[in-house]
Amino acid sequence: MDKLTDSKWFTRILALFFALLLFFNANSINQPLKNSTSQTGLEISVNDVPIKLKYDESKYYVAGYEETTTVYLRSSNQLLLDIESNSQTRNFKVEADLTSYTEGVFEVPLKVTGLNQAVRATLENKNIQVRIEKRETRNFEVTTKVNDNLLKNGYSLETISVEPSQVAITSGATTLDQIDQVVASLDDDRDLSDDLSKRVDVVALDKEGNVLSVIIEPTNVIMKVTVDAPSKSVPLVLKQSGSIPAGISSFQFDTGYENVTISGPREAIDQVESLEVYIDTSNITESKTDTFTITAPENVKVEPVAVEVKITAVKSDKPKVSESTTKSSTKTSSTKNSSSSTSPSSSTTTDGSN
Repeated sequence: MDKLTDSKWFTRILALFFALLLFFNANSINQPLKNSTSQTGLEISVNDVPIKLKYDESKYYVAGYEETTTVYLRSSNQLLLDIESNSQTRNFKVEADLTSYTEGVFEVPLKVTGLNQAVRATLENKNIQVRIEKRETRNFEVTTKVNDNLLKNGYSLETISVEPSQVAITSGATTLDQIDQVVASLDDDRDLSDDLSKRVDVVALDKEGNVLSVIIEPTNVIMKVTVDAPSKSVPLVLKQSGSIPAGISSFQFDTGYENVTISGPREAIDQVESLEVYIDTSNITESKTDTFTITAPENVKVEPVAVEVKITAVKSDKPKVSESTTKSSTKTSSTKNSSSSTSPSSSTTTDGSN
């Protein structure tokens, strides 16, 4: 055995064995590293990442810059890429540090901050242009604008108002000077036939009608719109209904309105030639004044909605013949005393004598 271990061949074979062992061991270690390296090529693009500006907001107002950018992320960890690509879970931000700048137009660099060390980021735009202005706030009157197609056919616009009528606008002094009008627009495309109250947004426009980058407080106002419906004047006819009590020969009806105004859809008011008020005289034995509601057809409004009527009861010179007496009278007398006084009449005087 000692002779075998002392043999040169034994030493050579043993050395070869260890060499092969080291070789295969090294390969098994390097193989995962090789696979890992091949996975570092995972890359995604994240669009519309907000650009955060760092500056003294109490002193300056910044405008005229791209508010978002695209960021390319690369990592071997798919989970990290998913986290950073989601706006709700990402840790990184894109920032532009303006703290060393004053008023003017500048090209400033963008920087990615807060990114996990296992993820690399590349910006599509490495710089942005900004306009830095002195911050200022002014009050502006709000003007109104209504879509021409808002109103139903035949209806007209009566009044438009907004509350509040003024808004405070903050921006750079140069931008504020460019404001031509501050507008609250009602752009609904509808057949409006009733008054409307709605909250609408406010925008600041220059002379060309371009929307300016400003801060408006409040951002919206309440717009109130009143409309006029098609209308016309029609006669008001007072008519007697019911029976005429004994001892009354007739009634006279007087009111301060010969005509009333009706309004509504054109096709509805065109069907109305007059409006009637029926006065039930069954229990009226003395002159009096009472108020009566004017009934209009469906979808039609009337003004006024009620009228005060002076009712004059004209006493008869002889007692009114009862119905039973009339029936027992002679044929000639019955014919003479019968009348149609209980039917409605368009006259303001109703004769109830028998």
